Amino acid sequence: MNDMNKKQIIIDFLNENNNTCKHLMWEDSTEEFEELITKLGVGISSVDSYGGEGQGQEFWAVIKFFEIDNKEKPFMHIRFNGWYASYHGSEYTDFDIVEEKEIMTTIWNVVK
Repeated sequence: MNDMNKKQIIIDFLNENNNTCKHLMWEDSTEEFEELITKLGVGISSVDSYGGEGQGQEFWAVIKFFEIDNKEKPFMHIRFNGWYASYHGSEYTDFDIVEEKEIMTTIWNVVK
């Protein structure tokens, strides 16, 4: 099975299983999802996350998907989006297929 088919199977599963997406946003998983990716020969790993106490209401986690025998070459990254409120905790909203892109930023430091 090629990567394109695996991507679509995973995306279809996630679209139909909101609870799994919530767990992945919290960098966790579900038994059903683990069974699916094992059957597909796919592994997952958290690569980045943001949000929670002291970081405003934005909350997300990026998970990479790779062939079990080629962890260094992911075929897809998904960002699981949500929000955070101190009185409520975090809540999942949706997911996006994303790719890493480095950018250069300029900051202005105060001269003393």
